Amino acid sequence: MSTDGAAVVLRMRSIMRDDQKGREVYQTSELREAINRHAHILSMELGLGTQWVTTITTLTPGTQDYTLPSTYEYESVKHLKFAVDGLELPIRSQDEVLARREGGPAVGRPQMCALRPTSTQTLVLMTDFDPDQNYAIDALVSYAPDTWDAADTTAPTYALSEAASRALELRACTSIVDTSGAEKRNALAIGDKATQRWEAEAARLVALERNRIISFKRSRGSHGGSWFNEWARS
Repeated sequence: MSTDGAAVVLRMRSIMRDDQKGREVYQTSELREAINRHAHILSMELGLGTQWVTTITTLTPGTQDYTLPSTYEYESVKHLKFAVDGLELPIRSQDEVLARREGGPAVGRPQMCALRPTSTQTLVLMTDFDPDQNYAIDALVSYAPDTWDAADTTAPTYALSEAASRALELRACTSIVDTSGAEKRNALAIGDKATQRWEAEAARLVALERNRIISFKRSRGSHGGSWFNEWARS
């Protein structure tokens, strides 16, 4: 299931009744910016765009700090596990990991780690123990939807269900109308409570989609580990 940005724009204009060609009240650039912002938020809420990366790094004896590939940001790393047996490498706070290092690091299989962003836009994985051997680490990471730039000749495609696409359209419309002046609202005869209705319907659709995704993932077993369980409870 997917939809493209151009279709989202058309449906947004229909929702706002801003679909008279050549006489649009809102510029396409305004719609595109709202779509970019809310597609990213919605993707994070629904846990979409996640995949396992094999051997994101390898823990080695004598090293406790590992710079991850520059592709990944702090928010994108959801779950870590040992490749050899699939056991979780729990992600904790930096303070917890540093406390475990006090008095000289213990040697053994790391029991926890922390993720530390740096000023150079990289991400460092910190282990509590000094590894006693090499350990390949796999990561569940999320990828934000492609940003729709003005220079793009084609609109991006979003991997969203019909319900999620509708929620995206309603949220984007709400943000545009709520942040624009009364003149534009009046030009389209958008009532005072219209955005409240749009937001409420979007929330209902997002809740339905989350439940559908949770049911689907649980039917396939607990492959998401602690990350999935935490997300499902949120």
